[in-house]
Amino acid sequence: MNLSTNTISKIFSENCLNGELCDIQQLLEAKEERKKCQEQLIKKHSSTLVSVTLVTPGRIKKNYCYETLFYIIREILDDIFIKNKIKVNESLSQFDQTGALLLFSVDAIASDVKVLLTNLEEEHYLGRFWDLDVINSDFKILSRADFGRSPRKCFLCSEDAKVCGRQQKHSYHELTSKIHETLKEYIFQKTVSEMAYNALLKEVKLTPKPGLVDLNSLSLNYL
Repeated sequence: MNLSTNTISKIFSENCLNGELCDIQQLLEAKEERKKCQEQLIKKHSSTLVSVTLVTPGRIKKNYCYETLFYIIREILDDIFIKNKIKVNESLSQFDQTGALLLFSVDAIASDVKVLLTNLEEEHYLGRFWDLDVINSDFKILSRADFGRSPRKCFLCSEDAKVCGRQQKHSYHELTSKIHETLKEYIFQKTVSEMAYNALLKEVKLTPKPGLVDLNSLSLNYL
């Protein structure tokens, strides 16, 4: 994770969640445009499509918090595709005031990709804040139920997320504060672990170190 010091400071600032309000018409138009982009890529390559959006309650769809979540999932998916030798035919990335959209046309079996991404949603510290859809070449969106997985849980009360949403059980402030606090925890953990790793690496490479292991000598501890 390569976040600049400036980006990290913005994430921990009080205005991290500030952004421009979208009206309902803008959001509806963005949803239609997203669907068109998905269909175009599937038709063009006749292959599996990965569609990524963010869980962003309310009418603010772009701010420092959401931009960072988007950056992180892009990095993670790039690594997953490389690790699993999944060829990316084409990708599309956009982020405006109506929200984030990331599309990947991939040469892989849709069901295999769905399992990978469902695991990511369930196991990653930030996974609940990403919607990772997989659409096959017949334009069918694969559901969690297709693989015996339970519906996604609300990240506040662990009930069915769709039920919570319909009933509006939680306030906008509660939801966005949870997203922000979880992101800050994740960034803090990653930053500290990376600092510790870099410090250890620097110590190992330090030469000379009389009486200790360095690049030019062996310690008696190894004899």
